[in-house]
Amino acid sequence: MAPGRVLTPFSEKNLGLSDPETRARVEADIPAGRVAETGDVAAAALFLASEGAGYVQGVVLNVDGGLAIFQGR
Repeated sequence: MAPGRVLTPFSEKNLGLSDPETRARVEADIPAGRVAETGDVAAAALFLASEGAGYVQGVVLNVDGGLAIFQGR
């Protein structure tokens, strides 16, 4: 898994996501329009651990709200 920007105490402090202006700038670059919550990443991990992902192999699951698609634009 490759999570993108996730709202955590660390990211609030060290990435400035507790500042509304900084958070708005970060979210403007994410196609989904928001930073992930820990539950978004947990849901992806649960999927990968489930039988439903039994045939999913050799890929990186980007859990980033579409950010990886637009990097380098």
